[in-house]
Amino acid sequence: DQHRDRTGDDAAGVIVFGQRASVELPPTQGDFIWYPGRETAIPNFSEATNLAEAMKVALALFPSRGARRVVIISDGNENIGSAEEIAQQFAINGIGIDVIAVTLESGADVQVDRLLMPTTARKGEKTEARVVVTYQPLDNADNADNADQAPSTIDGTLRILRVVQGQPELVVEEPVTLNAGKNLFSFNHTLDLPAGLYGYEARFQSDDPTAERTLVNNSVSIFTNVIDKGRVLVIENPDQPDQHTNLIDQLREANLDVDIRKDPPFIGSLAELQSYDAILLADVPRAYGNSADQLFSDFELNSLVRNTELGGGLVIVGGPDSFGAGGWADTKLEEISPLNFTIKNAKVVPRGALALVLDKSGSMAGEKIDICRQAAVEAVKLLGPQDYVGVIGFDSGASWVVKMQEVRNRKPGIIRGISTLGAGGGTDIFAGMEMGYYSLLDTKLASVKHMIVVSDGVSAPGNFDQLSKAMAAANITVSTVAVGSDADVPLMSRIAQMGKGKFYKVTSLKAIPQIFIKEVRRVARPVLYEQESGFVPNVVGSPELLRGIARPLPPITGFVMTEPKDNPLVEIAIQSPVPANDQTSAILASWNYGLGRVATLTTDAGSRWASNWAQSEGHKPVFDQLVRWAMRPKDTSGNLDLKTEVIDGKIRITCTAMDDDMKLLNFLDLSCSLVTPDLNLQKLTLEQVAPGRYEKTVMANLPGNYFLSVTETSKNVSTKAGVHVPFTTEVTEWETNRVLLELLATQTPAGGEAGSMISDDILLATNAVSSINSFRKTLQSLVAPHSIWPLFLLFAAY
Repeated sequence: DQHRDRTGDDAAGVIVFGQRASVELPPTQGDFIWYPGRETAIPNFSEATNLAEAMKVALALFPSRGARRVVIISDGNENIGSAEEIAQQFAINGIGIDVIAVTLESGADVQVDRLLMPTTARKGEKTEARVVVTYQPLDNADNADNADQAPSTIDGTLRILRVVQGQPELVVEEPVTLNAGKNLFSFNHTLDLPAGLYGYEARFQSDDPTAERTLVNNSVSIFTNVIDKGRVLVIENPDQPDQHTNLIDQLREANLDVDIRKDPPFIGSLAELQSYDAILLADVPRAYGNSADQLFSDFELNSLVRNTELGGGLVIVGGPDSFGAGGWADTKLEEISPLNFTIKNAKVVPRGALALVLDKSGSMAGEKIDICRQAAVEAVKLLGPQDYVGVIGFDSGASWVVKMQEVRNRKPGIIRGISTLGAGGGTDIFAGMEMGYYSLLDTKLASVKHMIVVSDGVSAPGNFDQLSKAMAAANITVSTVAVGSDADVPLMSRIAQMGKGKFYKVTSLKAIPQIFIKEVRRVARPVLYEQESGFVPNVVGSPELLRGIARPLPPITGFVMTEPKDNPLVEIAIQSPVPANDQTSAILASWNYGLGRVATLTTDAGSRWASNWAQSEGHKPVFDQLVRWAMRPKDTSGNLDLKTEVIDGKIRITCTAMDDDMKLLNFLDLSCSLVTPDLNLQKLTLEQVAPGRYEKTVMANLPGNYFLSVTETSKNVSTKAGVHVPFTTEVTEWETNRVLLELLATQTPAGGEAGSMISDDILLATNAVSSINSFRKTLQSLVAPHSIWPLFLLFAAY
C-alpha cells in the first residue's frame, strides 16, 4: 500500500502455502484488502512445506506485461519440491525475488526416533524391542534469559503398545529419565499372537508436557509380520448370522485360524486385513439391517481391493444376498471379481422394472432433494441393461423426470436426467403413484415390477386404497419412505402394507440411499436360478482348485447368475448345465488380481443350495481347498528378507534374496506394490544394488501407514511389510534455512537486479518495512506484443 503506484497499473496478490499452495487474494489493482489470518482451505496445510508449488502458482498468476516480482515470507525449510529450480526459471523470465526470512523460536523438545523390532518373526519367538529417544534441551546460547529454566534432563513415561484387531494393547510401561541427546531403552517381548501383520507403537509422555516445543513427534510406529499357520477372516451376513457354522468348523479342522465378523464395521483398516491370508465374504449383502441405514462402506471396499492387490486372498461365497442379488453390481467388489454381476442376456434373466416416485414439493428443497437425487442415481447403477426404470417427480401434480425406458447403455443419460430434479409446489402423492402405476402396467416385458415412493409431507386427497389394490392385482409391489416428522406416516405405512412392500420412516437423510439399494434388490432378484429337483454341475477341465475332489459333483439346487469377464485370466472351474447358456452359468470362477487371488462360488456353502456338498465327505474339502488356493502366497522370509526405513521424508525398501542354502540370489525380478495412507496404489520394481540386495526409495509425502508386498514373480514367493511415517520434517526442523533463502534472493533476473533479503526479527525491531519497496523500478518490464495487421488492413481499405 505504501509503495505501489495507485495511478498506474501496479497490482498485488497473496498466495498461501503448506503442503499445497492456493491463492488467498488474486492480483488486484484496487485497494489491497487482506484480512489477518488465512481463509483459504489447503489440504494437509501444516504437514509439509512446498515453496516450489507456491512459486509455480505465482508464475501462472503474473500478467503477460509489466515488471514482475515475488516476495517470499518463509523459514525456508521446504520438504517437498525444489524452490531453487523454480527460482532459475524466474531468473530466465526476468522475475525478481525478495525474501523475508522468518526466524524460528527455539525450545526444548523430545522426539521418539525409532522403535526397533524384527520385520518378520515366528509366533512365540522372544525378541528385543529397542526404542531410541532424543531430548533436545532449550538452546541456552540463544535464550540466555531462560538459562536457569533449561533442565538437562526430562522425566516421563515410555509405553509400547500393539494393535490387535484395531484395538491398542499395552505391552510395556516404564518411567524413564531422558538425558540431553539420544537415549536407548531395551525391553524383552514374546510374540504370542496368531499369524499376521501387527502394528507396534512407542510413545513418550512427559511429566510436564508444557516443557516441550511440540508433542507431534512423541511417538513412532512399526510393523512386525508374525508367521504361523494360515489365518482367515470370515465376514457373515448380519441379517443371517451363524448360517456358516459348518463351513467355519471345517476351516478350523483344516488347521486354519478363523476369525468371524457378523457385526459392522467389518473392516477397521487395511492394517487389519494385512493380518489375514484370505478374506471370505459369506453371502453378505451390500446393504443390511432393519434400520435401513447400514451399508458396506466405500472405505471398507477400498481397503478390501488394496489388500487383494497386495497379495491377500478373497473368496466370495454365494447365496440369495450375494453378487447382483445382494446389490453389489457396479461396485469395487464387482471390479475385482472374475465375474460380472450384471446380466446382459435378456433371454436368460427375467426383466425387472422400477418406478421411482419422488416428492419434489417446496418442503423438499435443499438437502432433501439432493439426497433423493443421489439415491436415485445409486438405484440406477444397480440395474441391469435389460431392466426398465422411470423417475417421476410430484408436487401439486406429477411429471416425468426420466420416462420409463430400458436401461441398456443409457445410464449416463438417465443420471443426467435425474440431476434436473428440482423442488417447489404442493404435495400430491396420488398423482405420482398413478402415473407410475400406468407406466409399470405398460411395461409388458418386465416380470418383476416395483415402485418406491418418497415424501416428506401430507398429500392432497386421493383414492389410495383402490390404487394400491389395483397394483397388487397387477403384481406391482410398492415400498414407501416417509421423510421427517411432517410426513403422513399412517398413509405411507398403509400404502406399503397393501402394496406388499416395506415402509421406512427415516429421520436421517443419509439413510435414503441405503434404502434404495435394499429396495432395488427386489428388481435384481431374478438373477437367482433355483430348481428344487436339483441339477449336477460340471467340472471344466482339471482345475487346481478341485484337485483330489471326487467326480461327479453332488447336485445343487440353485446359484446366482453372473457373466464371466472377457479376460483370458478368468478360469471357470465349475459350470451349471442350466439354464442352457454358458455365459450365465458359472458356479466356480477364479483369477489373479494384482498380487492376490480372487475366487467366486456362486452357489452357497450348504445352508440352502449346496447342502449335498456340505454333507458329502468326499466333497467337503471343496470349501477349505478354495480358501487355501486363494490364501496369500506363503511368506518365505527365509528367502526374501524385507526391511523398510524412513529417511528424510522417504521410504527406503531393501530386500535381500537368498536360496535355501543361504546363498545370495542375483538378477531376480522383484516387483513391489505399495499402498499409501490415502489408499492409493503404487507399482514399483526393486533394483539390484549389490549381490543379493535389491532396493527402491519412494517419497512419503503423507504421514500414516504404508503397506507393501514384494514378490519374486518367477517362483511366486512373496513377503509383506508395513511402515509408519509418523510426521514430516515439518516438526523437526527448528532453524531457519537461510542458505536457501539467500540463494533465492540473490538470483539475478534477466535484465534486472537481484532481490533483497531481510530477517523478520530485524524488520519488527526497526520497523524496516517502510524501507522495503517491492515496487522499485529495478526489473525489466515485459512488453506484450500486439498485432498491427488490422491497422494495415484499415489503411488498405482506403
